[in-house]
Amino acid sequence: MIGKTIWHKSFGKGEVCAFETPYIRVRFEDPALGEKAFLYPAAFENFLRFEDEALEAVVKEELAQFQRTEQAYRRKRQEEFRRKEEEQQALLREQAKTKRSAARKKSTSKRSEP
Repeated sequence: MIGKTIWHKSFGKGEVCAFETPYIRVRFEDPALGEKAFLYPAAFENFLRFEDEALEAVVKEELAQFQRTEQAYRRKRQEEFRRKEEEQQALLREQAKTKRSAARKKSTSKRSEP
């Protein structure tokens, strides 16, 4: 990848100058822009693309795998959150039930006193 031409949606043409997962560094032709680091492969979803079509295809496949992994992670986190909420609701119901039971016992014991 290093040395390959890349295009950015806003910054224009550049060249990959470093690749250290999870970042890809690009040196743009415009000296005012200099070098910029992007998350790899996420930046290829909307901002970056390789001039080399074969390399672009490889990146798109890595991006698809990255997205599948992210979706699976999000689903897992949502399931964990839902499970914790359900556990908390069950605990609150149990606490309320215990309080009602204690209140009933207290009111019954007051009625049975002479």
